[in-house]
Amino acid sequence: MKTVVYFLLFYWCVVFSNSAKVMILTQNLNSHVLDTIKLGLLLADEGHEVDLILPSTAKIPDSIEKRNITVLTAMVNRTVTEVHIEERSKQLLDYVMSKSTIGKMITYMQILTTGDPGWDAMCSSLLSDAKIRDYINATNYDVVIVDVLIMKCYVQMMGHRNIPIIVYGILVYEWSYHIPSLPSFVPMLLTNFDDRMSFFQRFQNSLLYALCQILFTSVFPNPPVSITEISQKYSLYFALNDISSEYPRPTMPNVIFVGDAIPEPGKPLPRDLAEFVDGAKHGVIYVSFGTYLRRLPTILTDKLCATFKQIPQRVIWKQEDSTLCGFDPDKLLISKWLPQNDLLSHHNVKLFVTHCGKNSLLESTYHSTPVIGFPIAIDQPFNAKLIANRGLGYEMDLGDFSADELTSKIADVLANETILYNVRRASFMMRNKTDTPSKRISFWVEHMATYGGSHLRTNSELNIFQFYCLDVVLFIMFLILLIIISNIFCIRLIFRCLKRRLVSKSKTD
Repeated sequence: MKTVVYFLLFYWCVVFSNSAKVMILTQNLNSHVLDTIKLGLLLADEGHEVDLILPSTAKIPDSIEKRNITVLTAMVNRTVTEVHIEERSKQLLDYVMSKSTIGKMITYMQILTTGDPGWDAMCSSLLSDAKIRDYINATNYDVVIVDVLIMKCYVQMMGHRNIPIIVYGILVYEWSYHIPSLPSFVPMLLTNFDDRMSFFQRFQNSLLYALCQILFTSVFPNPPVSITEISQKYSLYFALNDISSEYPRPTMPNVIFVGDAIPEPGKPLPRDLAEFVDGAKHGVIYVSFGTYLRRLPTILTDKLCATFKQIPQRVIWKQEDSTLCGFDPDKLLISKWLPQNDLLSHHNVKLFVTHCGKNSLLESTYHSTPVIGFPIAIDQPFNAKLIANRGLGYEMDLGDFSADELTSKIADVLANETILYNVRRASFMMRNKTDTPSKRISFWVEHMATYGGSHLRTNSELNIFQFYCLDVVLFIMFLILLIIISNIFCIRLIFRCLKRRLVSKSKTD
């Protein structure tokens, strides 16, 4: 009996000796909330004690109750969130449908600089909620994981505490976190360039890097915390990127790619959905334009309906209006919510028509589903260009396409052996790693809890001129200019002396 007790004690010590107390803080955006919940579940399954701070609008899965996870909810006005989604949807549609280049630029700048009421609401709630604040201050966390979009708010709320901070999200605003991002071959996230840019594209890319330093303070919530303060606080960056769907780029030891943590093996579909998918003789095409484009203008829905009518495949469409197209329900299924990851994992889902959000890109890659991308704004044009560049599908313009063109692209993708090979290859690359995403994330959380992260970071006090050695380049240019001017001055002085001597000699003669 004693032997059994000792064995159990030993097992308990081995399994839980490296467990950490972790807080994860996210933003009031549906995809970010889903990523946060997934991150919390992975860490809880590895034996860590997790506190999730979520907006009150979040849908919390039942699986959380069975884990060592505590959920704290920050009160966010659902009406404000819904109104904002409608306003942002209108902005995005205006941008997509505009035929004027200047009009597009103006709308895009409005999207980037008006901020997000949902972000402000989440931050304000965190800063004013005494219950959450007291709970956080009374808890001894080993590590804090913070969504990159709410980092400013966290620094203001808990910046005084000496807790190792892990930032997570897509690689954005890299210069602010002192991660090398060379504009010569690393395209800016807000562009649709690839890693082989022309001179003019490199010029635009470099200009955007500089301009986005200014935009950075406008996009984030309002609390007055400087970029320098943020960059000095974090120690590790969990990047929701993956080598299978990313351009090669330089990184630092404190940047860990965890994009493969987002997709997962599919679960069985609900019965009605499973019957629809299984019964599709020619397969199924899944269509989704994300959270913000809930309703499309008639000019777009007419084109999509005309396309769906021409193709033999069944269509599943994530859309608010279930009366669109007026098709036989055996041909078209429309729903406000769909289990995207589970759908893409089904062998009978042959194609994904998407807005090219990052999660959509990662899930389609993981499940080897080819893509037709209709990017709208922010990181989506970048992702769509990447899909086309890697041969994982095609990129199209939502504001300028015809039903016949889309029908042709669908037929092409489904018959294109090169694309089908590329998506299988990318899927294998994402899955075939020496560790699982949960083990990788858990290892680095334990590493941070034990050692901190100062040894992984570069000097965070460098400004952009120092970081890219622009001050050195300017100094060298100044020295070269000084040498040239000095040489010119010396040559002119020599010529003057020679001229005087010659004049003096001629007078003497």
